[in-house]
Formats: sequence, C-alpha cells, structure tokens
Amino acid sequence: MTSLVARCRQFLQQPKLRSARKVVVALVGGTVVVVGVALIVLPGPAFLVIPLGLAILATEFLWARRWLQRARDLLPHAAKPPATPHSAGGESVSPARPSLES
Repeated sequence: MTSLVARCRQFLQQPKLRSARKVVVALVGGTVVVVGVALIVLPGPAFLVIPLGLAILATEFLWARRWLQRARDLLPHAAKPPATPHSAGGESVSPARPSLES
C-alpha cells in the first residue's frame, strides 16, 4: 500500500501533471470560496465553507495559506471545558440553576 501511495505521489510530481493539479485545485477551491461568500447573504454556514475553500487552495498556494492562518488567528482558541467539582462520593455536582418561578 505504501509503495502505491509513493508511486502516486511520484506520478503527480511530473511537471505537466503538477500544473494540471494546480489548475484543478484552483478551480475547486475557488468555487468553494465563492459559494462561501454567497452564503454570507444566503442562509448557510459561510464561516465554515470559506475556510474549507481556503484550506483546499492552501494545498497549492502560499497566499491561501497566509489567509487561512489569518482566519485561524481571528477565531478564539478552543478552551478546555471547565472542571466540574466532584462530591465526596465521586459523583459530579451539577451547577445550581436559577429558578424560573416568580
């Protein structure tokens, strides 16, 4: 299996196929980004589709890698969920909920 993957990579590194791959990546990634931009005004997950298109473009283009890195820097880092206090019995204690009764 590894030799097959190595052969495929070697095949795709040929100069003619390399430029064809760049064109295909540009078309697919560009289309995904355009759809993502359209989803800003249309109902849909634009903030997921645009980075996906940039990730596709980033496989071949340095400028897309830079834009993707900027997009990642804008997002808050995923925080660890807060630790829940445990009772003596080892069961987790749920936080107190305010009463909705007046």
